[in-house]
Amino acid sequence: MKNYDKLLEGLRELAIREYGSVTAMATSIDFSQSTLSKMMNRKSCPRIDTICELFDKLGIGFTFPGEAKEGPQYRTPEAALLDAHIADLRAKKAPEEAIKDFALKALKIEFEKNEQAEPKQERRQAI
Repeated sequence: MKNYDKLLEGLRELAIREYGSVTAMATSIDFSQSTLSKMMNRKSCPRIDTICELFDKLGIGFTFPGEAKEGPQYRTPEAALLDAHIADLRAKKAPEEAIKDFALKALKIEFEKNEQAEPKQERRQAI
């Protein structure tokens, strides 16, 4: 039940962070308070279609192994920082060249980081 524990923990954190409480979340997304309360207190295990309905209302999706991950939640902290910095530069009406220079530096850092994370393959020389 490791995944179910993670699901309940994540829902509880989301409810408190975004809505203030589990009850407020249920009311806000028009989801049965009774169903959500029973689920969160482990008094019942909801059907998969009930969980899918809840996830749809919360905007939560699934990503299976091999699927491309898209959206802001999958951006690296460095990429998010880059976006924020570029937005700040643009707000200050900085020259376009400064923005491009910063973006190139950030991309180089990201590329080097990814290159280090990937296992290096041996190079074979032709005889």
